[in-house]
Amino acid sequence: MLGLLKRLFTDKPITRKISSEVANSEVEKVDSSTGEQFSLSSEEALKASGKQGMVDGKPTYAYAESHKHDLETMLRCCHAEEEVYWSSDDEKLSPSPFYFERAAILLRKEKDYEGELEICQRWVAMMDDLAAWIKKTSANVANVDAGPRSQAIRQRLVKAKELLEKHKKP
Repeated sequence: MLGLLKRLFTDKPITRKISSEVANSEVEKVDSSTGEQFSLSSEEALKASGKQGMVDGKPTYAYAESHKHDLETMLRCCHAEEEVYWSSDDEKLSPSPFYFERAAILLRKEKDYEGELEICQRWVAMMDDLAAWIKKTSANVANVDAGPRSQAIRQRLVKAKELLEKHKKP
């Protein structure tokens, strides 16, 4: 098991151009034509397989600290995470809840309760879809829905509904 983890999270640079088919199969590979062994990091594997959310050519995680107070960037990261999630039918990966929670926080600060409600609903829709997919396929996939960020988003959804109702104009 430790060997598998080392291969999955290696920081060794990729030594040759790879296709998404190679990236989806194994992290360590041997080129059958040359016998050359090469590795790729999990980031490279995600990029090559199209399962890495990108904003302006950078992975979404590049904005997590530097733009966490920028609503527009957090919403763009949410959109990128959604695009990756909804474009995968065969093998789903749980999207990162960070951007959705940050966007919800920033929307509430602006008193945009409708926007907060919408971003939370978008998160819940993906988690509900992921749960159904896991049940249908019996896939062994990391599901972040039980984690604290996802639970915080679900709690925000309830509160956003209350705030929206309270602040509705007659």
